[in-house]
Amino acid sequence: MSPRPLPSSPPPAEATIRIVSTRNEMRSAFGTNVQRIARKGAHYALRVRLPRMRAGQINDWLALRSEADTVLLKLPSLGFDPGNPGAPVVDGTMQLGTMLKIKGLTPGYTIRKGQFFNIISAGRHWLYAADAPATANAAGKASVVMEVMIRHLHSDGDAIELVEPKIEGFATTDDDAWTIDTAGTVALEFEIEERG
Repeated sequence: MSPRPLPSSPPPAEATIRIVSTRNEMRSAFGTNVQRIARKGAHYALRVRLPRMRAGQINDWLALRSEADTVLLKLPSLGFDPGNPGAPVVDGTMQLGTMLKIKGLTPGYTIRKGQFFNIISAGRHWLYAADAPATANAAGKASVVMEVMIRHLHSDGDAIELVEPKIEGFATTDDDAWTIDTAGTVALEFEIEERG
């Protein structure tokens, strides 16, 4: 089933994005040594606080109460203009690890460190972020080092969204999320976590 899109207005008053880790951590018997091993499956969660809204406006956000459907929300702006990346797509199949090959970029376009993007495979938005800058060569190709491992076998030619990335996942609201105060307003907070 397709995810249920959430409104883009009002924009979040506050948003926090975090990595949901799947790492394995090992400690020595006396705690003198720690090792961390990254594992496939780490993904993102976004915590959002919306500005206070009138009770009638809150109905646009009822998809957050769905118990079985995923929702889709545009990530808040990171304060920079993503420019014109061209028409980027995945360059080749069977890519694993933290390096992604991309083609179809505008030559010279730079993906910034920390810039989020989606790979859209079979209608699902997989969220990733660049861990280092990557600049497209004259052929419009670049290799991007990512914060988390590739967790799906994306197909050659799968679309990449760099301008308006979104998070797709299950929503969780606080127990008092839908409380209407004496002024007739609601302060809605929620978290969206990718399926992994």
